[in-house]
Amino acid sequence: MLASSTAQAIAGLSDEACRRALNRLEQAGVLAETTAGRRNRVWESVGLFDLLDRVDREAGDPRRVPARSH
Repeated sequence: MLASSTAQAIAGLSDEACRRALNRLEQAGVLAETTAGRRNRVWESVGLFDLLDRVDREAGDPRRVPARSH
């Protein structure tokens, strides 16, 4: 799970910029919010390993296909 305060500290972004980035990741289906309300929001990754596998397939050696993560 990822709290907005943690994301802000890691990325070195302002509160506003961090909220915009987290919202964009949520809209893109990368993160899913797991809390209700506007305070102390928490997200978790959605399909992160599938995304990494896809990037690896598209950018990596075409002879090597990674196993599906689930």
